[in-house]
Amino acid sequence: MKEFTSWVGRKACKLNIIEYRICDQDSSKLYARIRLEGPNQVLLHGTPELSTPGLAINSDDSLEIKEWNMKEILRVNGEPRDDSIKFAYGKLEWTSWTQDGPAECMLVTDADWNKNGKSKCPTDSRQFECEFPC
Repeated sequence: MKEFTSWVGRKACKLNIIEYRICDQDSSKLYARIRLEGPNQVLLHGTPELSTPGLAINSDDSLEIKEWNMKEILRVNGEPRDDSIKFAYGKLEWTSWTQDGPAECMLVTDADWNKNGKSKCPTDSRQFECEFPC
């Protein structure tokens, strides 16, 4: 697996995201299971197990995470038009496809979307890891 090369180092927050795309007859919906760790691998946020398949990250239903020890709100928004997840933490913005700069992500799963099922509109998932200064 690729290693992060950013300068962020020990002051980095780490995101592990499993993104789900679930289709209904009219459209697809995006959900995410998120594990957010602060510097020194301190767990800041984990998607509750009861949230199945995850928390909604659709363009009309953006996810905001703010824990007591975070300086800013982390905004997570799925973008089906360009097949990315958009992030914002304070003034810093990046996507799931950003591979260099102060914030960066990488695809962890071998294939882009892991398709489950044989229907015309299967449930898909993929996993990213990201780092950003926090």
